[in-house]
Amino acid sequence: MVVDEKLLKNKDFVQAVYDYVNQGLLIPKPDNFTPSSRTPWGGHKIRELMQPLGIAATGDVIGEAWMLSAHKSFPNLFEIEFEGKVIDVPLWLMGQVVPEVMPRFLTKLLNSGSWLPFKEELKKNLEIAKQPEILDLNYHELHKALSTIECAKDLHQQMLTKNLSVQIHPDKAYCEQHPEKNWHSKTEAWVIIDAEEGAGLYLGLKEGITEDKMRKALEAGDDISEHLNFVPVKAGDTFFIPSGTPHAIGAGILLVEPQETSETTFRYYDWGRTDVSGKPRQLHVDDALAVTLWDTSRGQAFVKTLERKAQQKSVADKGNALCDNIVDEDEFILDRVHFNQGEAFEVKAMNSTQGLLVLKGAVNIYDEMNNKLLEVKQGQAFYVAKGVESYIFKASDQTSLIIAK
Repeated sequence: MVVDEKLLKNKDFVQAVYDYVNQGLLIPKPDNFTPSSRTPWGGHKIRELMQPLGIAATGDVIGEAWMLSAHKSFPNLFEIEFEGKVIDVPLWLMGQVVPEVMPRFLTKLLNSGSWLPFKEELKKNLEIAKQPEILDLNYHELHKALSTIECAKDLHQQMLTKNLSVQIHPDKAYCEQHPEKNWHSKTEAWVIIDAEEGAGLYLGLKEGITEDKMRKALEAGDDISEHLNFVPVKAGDTFFIPSGTPHAIGAGILLVEPQETSETTFRYYDWGRTDVSGKPRQLHVDDALAVTLWDTSRGQAFVKTLERKAQQKSVADKGNALCDNIVDEDEFILDRVHFNQGEAFEVKAMNSTQGLLVLKGAVNIYDEMNNKLLEVKQGQAFYVAKGVESYIFKASDQTSLIIAK
């Protein structure tokens, strides 16, 4: 059966969607991955995280998993019974039946490729054997060091393709200036789940970098990473990235990316990456420069680094799990909840759909009458629909999850 907008004319289909949404807990299929042809820089950490859901531990690299998504590019799919069959219904189509089920956020898992295998290869390089200490540098400093060693050139270039491109996203005002493009603003956040030693992010411009300097560097094909702040990261770090901020995810990182529902991206720089035919990917220099925040007088003032210690207090009415509000912005709100085994947390009804992602462990979900509804395991994303009754989450192990609102 073809599942498309024609089904909206079928009253039985519309009722089936209503009935499904009214259950309150909406569980999408877990394998919403981008193909390796789209994200060849990916790794295997997403597979490892989602093994409790039956995802194979081996296979193609996975760069992105669109965990909470109503975007038509990679929407969540939900199994709904209709006309005696179970069909996969995308979230965007469900939203045309029940508009309030549409989330105001999109949440992905991203995993950039590892540099560790390349570092093992570099140990065999005679030039590097004379200065092995360079392999202990962070990834940006190692990149700079390798760029001066001619005999490591080819391996170095392979390493750089494990970084994501340097990108920037427009704000609403710029999108409104170009209505014919159907662009959408994109503000996002990054929550680091895992990072190799020395891995980091490129966030914002260094002091003194002007539009003229950046344009000349881009037109000359120069490496612009020296114009950006490199931020070493560790698990638990959180960053809020407003539109207009140049940024890139370096190699060796697994993170959660909540964001506005948008695919509008302008690429500044792509690390010399080429496709299978040897052609570089398209860059968007003019648009990227036009939307960049150039005021760097306060350094990274426009990059809100939200590294926080979890608040040592309980915020649950019925339990003592720890909840840390890590992003509270106009575009979306993000909470991180940590449970010890047996601890509980109450998710209350809200005036908008909430999205949840289990990053570690598992939780059993109960209704207000203490009836167990289901168990949600590590790697599973799900929604609590707008206006439904509250639910109690009880951890069956050491557990952490993200709540997007």
